Amino acid sequence: MRRIIHSDIVAAARVLLCVPTEQRDQMITTLFEIAHLGDKLRRRLGRKNLLFGDGTLRGAACLFEMKPQRNMSDIEFGQCFLMVLAKMQDKMRAHQARKLHKNL
Repeated sequence: MRRIIHSDIVAAARVLLCVPTEQRDQMITTLFEIAHLGDKLRRRLGRKNLLFGDGTLRGAACLFEMKPQRNMSDIEFGQCFLMVLAKMQDKMRAHQARKLHKNL
């Protein structure tokens, strides 16, 4: 998956706003998986894939319905934004653990 920037997080949070609360965790996992596959295909083919985007989280999010961006003071949007950040941190921790294990 390509580097995550602010617009990726916002786009993913906007997708989560369209999903019932109990399904948001699965949706954010799906977005990260699509972004990862999109990046692999982009590197292999040299261009973005219509089904998996361009390897960014925003590219994956654009494949789904998105609500308009809300103000950061909006509680529901803030919760969705934090969910994306939490998933990003989980992915970063897992990546660091794999790197550490590989170097042992």
